[in-house]
Amino acid sequence: MKTFDEVTRAVYRKEMATLGELTPGEVNLTDADGRTPLMHAVLAEDADPAVVVSLIDRGADVNVTDNGQNWTAVHFAARDQNEALVRLLLEAGAEVDAVDVFGNTPLWRGVLNAGSDLAALRALLEYGADPRRKNQYGASPLDMARESGQRDVVALLEGR
Repeated sequence: MKTFDEVTRAVYRKEMATLGELTPGEVNLTDADGRTPLMHAVLAEDADPAVVVSLIDRGADVNVTDNGQNWTAVHFAARDQNEALVRLLLEAGAEVDAVDVFGNTPLWRGVLNAGSDLAALRALLEYGADPRRKNQYGASPLDMARESGQRDVVALLEGR
């Protein structure tokens, strides 16, 4: 069995042959922060959808949460505005409205980091993300977009 370090090294180096040989146990190993190789694939600066697909195909659990913030891979992909990875993860069964320790969903994280390209937010909405779901502080993604003056995001979240 490969160690976590061996698996993540293959993830960051995009060693597809090695990734294709991994077992479900290996693709679901975690580091000290509770992050899986799938999360590391999403977090990679040059995140490659092929690496994510390979890990999912090998049995990676798309709904695992990390130890610190209870983020899923979708939280990371949404925060990074990575539409391709958001879609891959949701297509693989990731929970669209998973909540972190503050009650924030991936859509909430995506709105917080929204730029001019709203494709990742659109993908979350297409998969049923709730723009009105409040976190533990009583703020929803829609509330936050309104308060921060993100008119284009507000229009998207309101379905206009």
